Amino acid sequence: MKKYPCLLNILPIYSANYSLSEEEEDSLLISSYKGVALDEIKQELKTILQDGEISLVEFLDMDGLEAYPAEDEEDAKNFLVERLWCVLFPKEAP
Repeated sequence: MKKYPCLLNILPIYSANYSLSEEEEDSLLISSYKGVALDEIKQELKTILQDGEISLVEFLDMDGLEAYPAEDEEDAKNFLVERLWCVLFPKEAP
């Protein structure tokens, strides 16, 4: 299974442990990664969205940290697209 270090660094932003609003999450994501590792993040997102060997539900669970409690694989994929891709790359299609 591939590792996704950039995504694993980003996902804690979404943990319920922090109780951030969506606007606060977006702001933190943008301010933390603006211009830094964006190419790597984009490549990891493209790869993970096509990676048939990984459960996106389990990936978002992050060993119990639960970045997002996805109901199924489609829900997990939608989360990655809507909450990461569309925030970081709003003018590009995933």
